[in-house]
Amino acid sequence: MKNIHLSIKDIGIFLLAILLSNLLISTLYLYTNMSLNTNNTLLLITTILSFSYLGLVTGRKTTNKGYISGLIVSGIVISIMFIISILFHNYISVFKILYYILLMLVTVISSIIGINIKKR
Repeated sequence: MKNIHLSIKDIGIFLLAILLSNLLISTLYLYTNMSLNTNNTLLLITTILSFSYLGLVTGRKTTNKGYISGLIVSGIVISIMFIISILFHNYISVFKILYYILLMLVTVISSIIGINIKKR
């Protein structure tokens, strides 16, 4: 039960960090002369870095296999993001699915790295 509580806390902090970083980058796009491609690239980079940090934290806290904990945590977060995306956009695209697969792979790989760092 304690591990589930810690995971929910980590996921909540993670979602808040993504929300704030995306809000900051979107505000910069709105009030500066930043191009749309630069904005999208920055959003992708910050999201990937956030997912990799979540995977590292999850990997360091787990006692199981790293890829299993990475799949579980990324599955939870991506399903939340997917539901929110469906609610606001009402369509599913191939690029969106590839984006979520990329985020899941980043989380799994960083969770594997996190469990290997813990063992040292």
